[in-house]
Amino acid sequence: MRSTTNSTVASLDGLYRCLQMPAYECEHSTISLLATLPRCDTYDLPSDPSEQVPDAGSRFAHRRRFPRFTLDAHAETIEPIEKLRFLGRAIEISEGRCFIALSDAPPVNQIVQLRIEKGVETFGTWAKVIYNRPGSGIGLRFIATAHDEMTVLKTWLGRLERI
Repeated sequence: MRSTTNSTVASLDGLYRCLQMPAYECEHSTISLLATLPRCDTYDLPSDPSEQVPDAGSRFAHRRRFPRFTLDAHAETIEPIEKLRFLGRAIEISEGRCFIALSDAPPVNQIVQLRIEKGVETFGTWAKVIYNRPGSGIGLRFIATAHDEMTVLKTWLGRLERI
């Protein structure tokens, strides 16, 4: 019983010393890591509301791989195994992704065959559902787009208005 108490006191003493040391000097690095984290103070936040973070869509615009464009075209997605068809409108598109407005949608991570018709031109590719906004639509990422289909898409993008 006495040895347990001594070991408990020793471990608490070690913990106390650990919290006072930098993380690299302590053998309990996961515990001392908390002691070395910087404090978050409110003086770092902007005081003027106009300096605050803009809307969600523009916050990450500089990190996008491809620019987005507005589009209004008929879109059809087909789930290949059960042959379920989902009809909607393609309203945003880029070289690698698009947003299809539809009421009923396939689940996230579902692979679908996509076909977008704009006038007499058609763009088709395989795509993966990367997000689903119930009642609004789905975000798709293009997979293995054929070269001739990519040519059609790039022609469209050259004529569309950038978001």
